[in-house]
Amino acid sequence: MPTAEARVPTERASRYLVQFCRHTSQMSRMRHRPPGRHGVPDVPAVEHAEWSDTAGTVRFARGSCTLRAEPTALTLRVEAADGDALRALQDGITRRLRTIGRRDRLIPRWHPSGDVPASPPAPAGRRPGRMRAPAWVAAAALAVVAHLGLAASTWGRWGADALLTVVAVKVLVVGAHLLLRRGGWRPRGR
Repeated sequence: MPTAEARVPTERASRYLVQFCRHTSQMSRMRHRPPGRHGVPDVPAVEHAEWSDTAGTVRFARGSCTLRAEPTALTLRVEAADGDALRALQDGITRRLRTIGRRDRLIPRWHPSGDVPASPPAPAGRRPGRMRAPAWVAAAALAVVAHLGLAASTWGRWGADALLTVVAVKVLVVGAHLLLRRGGWRPRGR
């Protein structure tokens, strides 16, 4: 029986294990199989999923996936009936982990069983690509200074008004986004 393993560095392994298993459990209760999207093969049929905060098992029609949450990584082991089923399960699991772990950029690197290299520790600190509060304050202060400087001349008044309008719209959009996300709102289809 072909097997493969992956070790995904993350400080939130338990969270991703539970989220992955909960999603696949919901898939097992679906009456229909979701169609493959453009160029994406059909999702492997899920038969059963069970999990705790530290371990989980998902049984598919043609194999299974065992998950283990460690302090610095999520460990995955996939067993399948044949090589094609193994690749299909690896692809499906990888797609789902990339989706739920996009903020932490989770990407499983699969290796034949028993050949899993040691992975570097997960990066500590803030997530990449996010501005911290002082950076936002500095950007807002710069916008106010630019507005005041442009408003001092007659020619720059309309430019200053346009700049202030853009800044105000940006603040409203970001504020609304943060409030809606904090309240648990999610757009349909996600």
